[in-house]
Amino acid sequence: CEDAIVAQMSIETVGSLWNWTCEPGGSAYVRRHCIAFLCSDFSRICSSHLLFELEEDLLKNCLLSDYVQCAEVKILEAVIRWGEHELMRRMEEREPNLIANTSHSISRKGIRRSELNDEELKSILANLLPLVRIDYILPPFHQSLNAAYKRGLLDRSPHVDLLGQRYPDSRSPDVNPDAHWFDHSVPRRHSAGPRLLLPYIIEVRKQLKRLCRNGENVSCTLQQETLADELQLFVNNLSPEIISENLKLKIERRVKELAGGDLLKKISCCGCSHHLELAIEQIRLRVLRELNMDDDCVEVSCICSASERNLLPHYYSSQPTVAVACDVVNTDISLSSIALSDYDKRGKSCLPDVLHNEATTL
Repeated sequence: CEDAIVAQMSIETVGSLWNWTCEPGGSAYVRRHCIAFLCSDFSRICSSHLLFELEEDLLKNCLLSDYVQCAEVKILEAVIRWGEHELMRRMEEREPNLIANTSHSISRKGIRRSELNDEELKSILANLLPLVRIDYILPPFHQSLNAAYKRGLLDRSPHVDLLGQRYPDSRSPDVNPDAHWFDHSVPRRHSAGPRLLLPYIIEVRKQLKRLCRNGENVSCTLQQETLADELQLFVNNLSPEIISENLKLKIERRVKELAGGDLLKKISCCGCSHHLELAIEQIRLRVLRELNMDDDCVEVSCICSASERNLLPHYYSSQPTVAVACDVVNTDISLSSIALSDYDKRGKSCLPDVLHNEATTL
């Protein structure tokens, strides 16, 4: 029944399906597919009136994902439009029936943006705007971003220098408008780095073909042999009344078995704790579902004793996991809603086409 519901999901039905899954007795499986579907079709949805029918929780869960297939500036514009629509709805509810023979005193068509209360709008979007990865909007001086700053919807970070005042020779928009992506002295507000947008992945694959003609990632190969002993995983039993010590040991053995694969070693070599945590979370969920156990009965903690000389510089931690991408140089990359939901249904997000290929061989 759940598979039939998911198979018929569309941009017209995803909102109502989400509302159903949030009710008591709703399907967590369909809920995860709603998030995955929205991630894969966000560009289409944000350009239609259906955007205004989405609940805030659905948008929030979508924007938490690394796999929203939409340019970051379009995400910002969509979030602000959704907030403006919500603000107008609240204004209508506060001031009804002030004009004879009308149901509302405020007309959506007649209201101007300048008449909206930006402070109230900022309050409405308090849970959504922080999820927009402002650092990775291109170009960094886009008019939509500047407009959001002027309206006070976004707070400028004291570390951000998008207009090149600190580095006029190299940071000027006329010289290199996206140089701030690679200025590692600027702290990142989003540790995950830019989203894994399909055009980005295709470009990474092209660059890997150009730079790694033999198909190997040199920096990764030199480190893999030592990382197996330096990465220590521990399983914590959160439900001792249900899980016996023998079952816990079985879970721990299986977790360490999957963690011993080459893929996790390559993710560790990247030096990005965010992607390492996501990979370990996927291993945990996979083991629990192999054993038909609840997702919340155990947790897996990780201790990495790798020294700094064995890891890439710390400033790589805000970039996508390029180290694992060399395995998919000759792989057909597709971030369809099916691929996304196949892994989003396991809980947190991960790179679907990479981890899926690895998982099917284990």
